[in-house]
Amino acid sequence: MNAIDDPVSTLTEVERARARTRASLNSVWYPLVLFGAASLGAAAVAALDVKWTGVYWLLAYGACFLAVRRYAVARASRIGVGELDSRGVRLWLAFPLVLIVAGTVAGTAGGVRGLVMANGVVVGAWYLLVARWAGSALMAVLGIAVILVTAVLAAVIDADNLIAVANLAIGAVLLAGGLYARGSDENP
Repeated sequence: MNAIDDPVSTLTEVERARARTRASLNSVWYPLVLFGAASLGAAAVAALDVKWTGVYWLLAYGACFLAVRRYAVARASRIGVGELDSRGVRLWLAFPLVLIVAGTVAGTAGGVRGLVMANGVVVGAWYLLVARWAGSALMAVLGIAVILVTAVLAAVIDADNLIAVANLAIGAVLLAGGLYARGSDENP
């Protein structure tokens, strides 16, 4: 049977091919490297003066979001699949609001340790959500690693250095994950 005999199956197969191509756009290396580097920058800011860390993250998050969006649009255009999936954009836009609320509530309730734990859980949960959306086992591993690392650090690091050390550790995890993904099957 050929395309003329069965146009419905041909159109279905074209849509499947397009979906597979779009799925290959879910490259995780670039956002991981950017947010890992931003987290390392936050560690430096926190080591200098922790009160500026929140301002830094607002600016860094905006810059990273714009860079990731620009990369994704250019990649989609280069591959030729047209528009990006708007679910991803909504996820990236919702994340800072959830993080700010969770961090504020936990920081008020639990001090610095509560702030670090809440942010670690929210960031880890975010990566687990992205893992499901992007079909990325690496993102799931990184989400769990972020949660575990922040839990351990919150338990053993003194409160004065905790924000800087947590940002340093999370930045290292994300950067290593991004560099690994760059050369692996996670970067289709």
